[in-house]
Amino acid sequence: MAAAAPLAPVDRGTYVYGIVWRLVVWAAFWIAVGYGAIVGGEAETNAILVMVGLAVASLAFVLWQLTRVYEGVIDRVRVEQETDTDEDGSTTTRNVTYAYISTFDGKVKKAKAKRGWARGDRVYKRVGDWGPRKVKD
Repeated sequence: MAAAAPLAPVDRGTYVYGIVWRLVVWAAFWIAVGYGAIVGGEAETNAILVMVGLAVASLAFVLWQLTRVYEGVIDRVRVEQETDTDEDGSTTTRNVTYAYISTFDGKVKKAKAKRGWARGDRVYKRVGDWGPRKVKD
């Protein structure tokens, strides 16, 4: 019996709608913040420069997130405890399920697992997607 052929990545194209609507939301948010600060008269020159810097940094993050591309197979699904601490010192612990994805280029990606994800499932993230998706059988 012949060995199974190794899995190879598939060109899944670009999710243009995902790029466009996230950039529209980003622009609407920063226009609203800028309008509120400038029309309200509260913003000084330094505050406006800080807002512009934050807008550029957030745009860089959004573009980075939207342009990452990978495909792979889930090696393991694991529940991990995460603890958040508020300003007043109170802590909240919650269980988060993560999937560890072995990509075809030999890297391991950690992503929040969605309902129904299991070991051996094939997942992908294409340009325009915010997070990975499971390949439909």
